[in-house]
Amino acid sequence: MMLSLYVQGVIGAEPVEPVFFFAGADRFNGVAISAPCCCYIFQAFFYMASAFNPESGVAIRLVGESIKFMRQEHDLASNADNSLQYNIRLMEKKDLDAVVGAERLCYPYPWSAELFRQELDNPLSTIDLLFINEQLAGYLCSWLICGELHIHNVATLPAFRRRGVAARLIRYVIDRCPAAGLEKVLLEVRVGNAGAIALYRSFGFVDVVVRKKYYSDGEDALLMELDIDRSKPIFLSLQGENHDA
Repeated sequence: MMLSLYVQGVIGAEPVEPVFFFAGADRFNGVAISAPCCCYIFQAFFYMASAFNPESGVAIRLVGESIKFMRQEHDLASNADNSLQYNIRLMEKKDLDAVVGAERLCYPYPWSAELFRQELDNPLSTIDLLFINEQLAGYLCSWLICGELHIHNVATLPAFRRRGVAARLIRYVIDRCPAAGLEKVLLEVRVGNAGAIALYRSFGFVDVVVRKKYYSDGEDALLMELDIDRSKPIFLSLQGENHDA
C-alpha cells in the first residue's frame, strides 16, 4: 500500500514525485522516520492538495486518508512490539566476545576487550545487557559511587535501534539504585551526538559544562546531570529509541 496512490487518486492532478509508504514500517523513500515526521509530510500534502483546488474539499479528504493510514501503521507497529521479549541481565565474562563485537559495530572509537575486562573486575562497575528475543540488543556500563550514578557507556546495536533499547536500559539502572541512596546521575556525551542528547534530555538530564577536546579524536564532550527527585517517577519514553545513543 502506498500513500502516493491516495495523493494522485484524490487530487486527480499530474503525478508528483512519488513518496512511498509501505504498510508495516514507518519509512520515507526507504529511510526510517518517526511518527512526527509523518505528520510534517501529511501537512505538506494538505497544502499541496489545497493548491490544486482550494474549494473542493480535497485537502480534508486527503488528511482523512492520512490519519487512517497512520492508525494502520500504529496498529502494525504495536502488534510487532508486543511480540518482542525484552530481558536485562548482568554481563558475565562469557559475554565478552559478543559485547566487544557489538561495541565495534556501534562506535568508530570502540572500547577494547581489555577495557571491558577491567570493568568486569571493578567492584564499582556494573554492565547491564539487554536482549530482545534472546539476541544482544544493547548494553550500559555504569558506576555507583557515594549516591552518584555515572553512566560511562550506553549502546544499541544497529539492528535494534528505534525499539527503546537505550531508554529501557537507562530507566532500569536508575530504578535499581534508590535503595543505595541515589541522588544524581552523570554522563558525558559527544557534542555532535544530537540523538543521544535528545534522549537524555527526555529523561530530565540538563547540560552542566562542555569539556573541550575530551575525546581522543578531539571532539568536545557535554557533561549532563539528572537530579533524582523521589517524588517524581522516571518515565520510560517509547520514543526514546528514535534518538538512540
